[in-house]
Amino acid sequence: GEACDALATALKADESNGEAWTLRAAAFAEMGEDGSILEIVELHLRKAAQLSPDDDELQAQHAVAACRAAVVMEATDPPRVEGTLAERARQASTLLEDGATLMREGLYKTAHSRYLRAVDLLDALPGPKAKAAADEARLNAAGCLLQLPGDHDVASLCDALPSTRALLRRAAARERRGDYAAALADLREARLSSVDRALVDARIAHCEHLRDTRGVVV
Repeated sequence: GEACDALATALKADESNGEAWTLRAAAFAEMGEDGSILEIVELHLRKAAQLSPDDDELQAQHAVAACRAAVVMEATDPPRVEGTLAERARQASTLLEDGATLMREGLYKTAHSRYLRAVDLLDALPGPKAKAAADEARLNAAGCLLQLPGDHDVASLCDALPSTRALLRRAAARERRGDYAAALADLREARLSSVDRALVDARIAHCEHLRDTRGVVV
């Protein structure tokens, strides 16, 4: 809502504004109690609690929010592939919306899970629109993994996707792993179809610098 947007602007200007974190948590809480909303509320109250460690009331609010979010997540069943095509499409649409919301709020691990569940549903639907939506969900899931620390299997999400964005995300994962030769191969292939060759050229130069200074995977 407008309140969430206004408070987001305030937090961009000052991330140490504990009151803004608390108020934005309250604004989200008014939107409902599905899993994604509860996790966003918990995230905001966690930030506020970290900024005010001596505020016992705020610490309690965060503890309650964390418990509620955990309970909802544990109770959430995996998507059912049975049901009418329309029911599956509605479930997939909800999961995609949840994934986008969670991704915007920085909850990448949970967003990744939502996108994968959407893929399971969309892969069972016929037609090019469902395939395009599944491909987009895979790309977003890969993007979530790139935001998380550690080495994740981004390649399996991108291998079958014939798009420049898939190549760029797989290149990022390979570069992070230190496989600079494979990353450069992806980047050079992506350059052939990219609308922003200058950006890809910059990434190629950066990857070559890493290869030359850090060595290559044997």
